[in-house]
Amino acid sequence: MVHKFSKILIMGITISSFTTIISASDDIFRKNYFDVRDKNIGFDTNPVPVNESCLLSQVVDGQTTTIYRNSAVQPAIAVNPLNKKYVVVAFEEGVISNNGALDVGIATSRDGGKHFSDMVFPFQNCIGGIADRSGDTSLSYGPDGILYLAVNVTNVTQDINTLNQSGILVSYSNDNGLTWSNPRWLAASQDFFNEDTFVFPINNDPSVTADPNNSGTAYVVWDQIPGNLSSHSDVFKSCTFDGGVTWCPQEMIYNPFDDQEFAVINNGIYNNMNVQNPVIVVLPNGDLLNFMTRQYAGPGTTEEQFLDDMWPWKYRLFDIAFIRSTDNGVTWDRDATIVTTIDANETFTGGYTYGFGGITGGVGSQTRTENEFFSVAVNPENGRLYVAFQSGQFTQNQLPQIALVTSRDNGVTWSAAARVSTTPLNAPNPQAFTPAITVAEGGYVGLLYNDFSKDNNAVPTENPSTKTNVWFAEYRETNNPFGGSTGIGLNLVNSLRVSKHSYIMQKGPDVNGIMTNGDFNALTALGDDYYASYIKALDCPLMPAQTIFDEPDTSTVLILDNNKRTSPFFSRIDSKG
Repeated sequence: MVHKFSKILIMGITISSFTTIISASDDIFRKNYFDVRDKNIGFDTNPVPVNESCLLSQVVDGQTTTIYRNSAVQPAIAVNPLNKKYVVVAFEEGVISNNGALDVGIATSRDGGKHFSDMVFPFQNCIGGIADRSGDTSLSYGPDGILYLAVNVTNVTQDINTLNQSGILVSYSNDNGLTWSNPRWLAASQDFFNEDTFVFPINNDPSVTADPNNSGTAYVVWDQIPGNLSSHSDVFKSCTFDGGVTWCPQEMIYNPFDDQEFAVINNGIYNNMNVQNPVIVVLPNGDLLNFMTRQYAGPGTTEEQFLDDMWPWKYRLFDIAFIRSTDNGVTWDRDATIVTTIDANETFTGGYTYGFGGITGGVGSQTRTENEFFSVAVNPENGRLYVAFQSGQFTQNQLPQIALVTSRDNGVTWSAAARVSTTPLNAPNPQAFTPAITVAEGGYVGLLYNDFSKDNNAVPTENPSTKTNVWFAEYRETNNPFGGSTGIGLNLVNSLRVSKHSYIMQKGPDVNGIMTNGDFNALTALGDDYYASYIKALDCPLMPAQTIFDEPDTSTVLILDNNKRTSPFFSRIDSKG
C-alpha cells in the first residue's frame, strides 16, 4: 500500500486531498468466475480536514448528532462504456447520524479495478465548498465517456449570504473522475436542516441516468416535498443535451394526487401520498421509464392513522410504479403503471417472528437497509426489465428476502414475484436485504445483496455481533417466460460469496438504524464483466467518541466518532457463462 499527496482541480480552484493506491488482493476462483476481489478502496486518513468550528456547524437544535468522521456509506458505481479500465465509485464520506455526510468521496481506477485512487469532491463549506452536508450520490456514464454525478446537499444552519440552503447539484467529468465541472444547482431551496417550520420545498433522492442511445444526453430525477409540514411529494426532472454544460429548468413530471388510476386505491388525501427513489431507465426503443416507490393510505384510512403509523405497517401501503415518456422526456404519462406491491418490511440483526399483525419475538437491533426502495435494470439487447426489492412474502415470519419481477413487453405487463436470493431459508438468521441488479451481455442477470446467513441468530446483551456477508447470484434468461429455476424466465447459473470474510453489522454507524450499505448497493455490468461496490464494517477496536458540544437545557449534543467504522469495497466478477 502506497500513499501520496496530490492536488485535484475542482470547482475552478485547486484543493488538496489524500490519494491512496491500493493493490489488489489474491484472486478467488469459483467455478466459471474469476477475479472476484474483496478490495477496500476507502481512505486511510481523514479525507475532510475540518476543524472544531466546522464541526460545530453540524449542531442540530434539540438532537444528538454523531459525526462518524471516517465512515462511508451508500456507494454508486460507473464504468466507462468506451474503455472498461476506467471505473469510478462515489459514496457518502463522514456519515452523520441524522442524515447526510461531511462530503462525497470518489475512488477512481484506471486499470479495471486493480488499483484505486481516492479524492474528495469539495461540497463541504470547510474546504471551499457550498454546503454543510451532502449525500445520495448517483453516477452515470454516457456513451461518449462523459461521467455525470448528482448529489443532494443541505446546510444545517442558515447561510445568510445565499438563498440556496439545500437542493440537488450535478457535475460532470470528461476525464473519468479526475477533474470535475463546477457543480450546478438543478433545484435550490431556502430550506435548511435546523429550521423548525418552513414552506420551502425539500429535494431528496437524486438519480442521474445518461442516455445510452444519445451522446451528451442525461436525465436527473428526484422527489420534492412542498415543506416540512407535508408528507406529500412529487417527482421532478432536469435534463442536459450538451454533455452537462447546460440543464433544462426543473419540472414536475408526476404528482400522485393527479393520477386518476392511483385515486382508486388511496384515501384521496393529498397529504397521504408520496413518491420516493425515482430512477429513469432508457429502453432500447428510446422510451424513458421513470420508476418510483409510492407510499400512501388505503381507502377508508384517516390522515391521523396514516401519519401515526409505524412498522409493522397497518395503514401505510407501498408499491413500485413507473411513468413513461416516448419523446425524450418532453411529455410523460399522468397515470402510472403499477409494477408490484411491496411490504417495506424492516431488517433486524436478530430476526423476528411475526404474527397477528405484529412482532411476537426476536428483533435485536434495527438496521438501515433498502426497505421500500428497489433496484431496476434493463437488458439493452432485448428490452427486458428487472426490478429487485426486499420482501417478506416468501416466509411465514415475513423476514425479508430478495424478490424479483420482470417484464418482456417494455413494462406493459409484469411477472409475479420470485425469490432470487439464495440465502437458505433454514439458516438460523435467513434475512437477505439491499439488492442491486444489472444485466450483462448474452442475457445474464447479476444480483448483489447482503444477508445474515452465516450468523447464528444469537442476540447477546453485551457486544452484539451479527455476522454479515455480501453475495452475488447470476441468472440466465430463458425463452420460456415461465421457465427457469425462478418460474419467471430466469435460470440460476451460480451463486458466490463476494465478501471474503464476514463482517459485524453492529460495528457500522447508527443512522436511523445500524448502517453499512444503507439504502443501496452498487452493481453495474459492461460486456461479461460485473462491477460491484458495497460497504463493509471494519473489524477493529473502536475508540471512545468525543463530545464536542453539550447543552443539557435544550438536549442538543454533538459527538465526534473518529473511528473508521465502515469503508467502500470493490469487486469485479467475470463470467464466461
